[in-house]
Amino acid sequence: MEGVKAVNPLWEFALDYYANQDIAQCLLALQDRDGYQVNVLIFTIWLTSKGLKLQKLPTKEQQVGRWHRDISVNIRALRQSVKRESSDNEALALVLASCYRKLLSAELAVEEVELMLLYQQHLQYTDVFEEHVTIAARLNDNLSYCWQQLKTTQVASDHKLRELQLLQLSLNYLQNT
Repeated sequence: MEGVKAVNPLWEFALDYYANQDIAQCLLALQDRDGYQVNVLIFTIWLTSKGLKLQKLPTKEQQVGRWHRDISVNIRALRQSVKRESSDNEALALVLASCYRKLLSAELAVEEVELMLLYQQHLQYTDVFEEHVTIAARLNDNLSYCWQQLKTTQVASDHKLRELQLLQLSLNYLQNT
């Protein structure tokens, strides 16, 4: 299997979508301030781009839910903890920086697995939109469903502004790709 790369259109989409700096900042704010799962939001946007209507999301008990809870969340927390460490000792500072870069790389690999799990199971969670439904209406329907399902107790009072920002940024992205 060495050198063989799994085909995952969702991962390819995620790399391109997240490369937009405004989208990346908005997604991180939704994750950090409101507790939303970035990969599920990206999954929702990707489904919209494919004309698929989100009917349900994976549960916390399904493989992708367990992966997110047990692996993704923990490696992100570990990376963030290392980032907060500092040292006046130059050698230690260099080792900490190296550790941080390695954890960031590991976090991306973990997210790739999570997106592969979502991709492989995406037909379980979707239906097809009728052809006459506009991309804007599809995006609004899918994101509205996603927001409702992902509501957390952590949601900040100004989360609606970030949700609307992601809706607009994603619509612009989809209309220009």
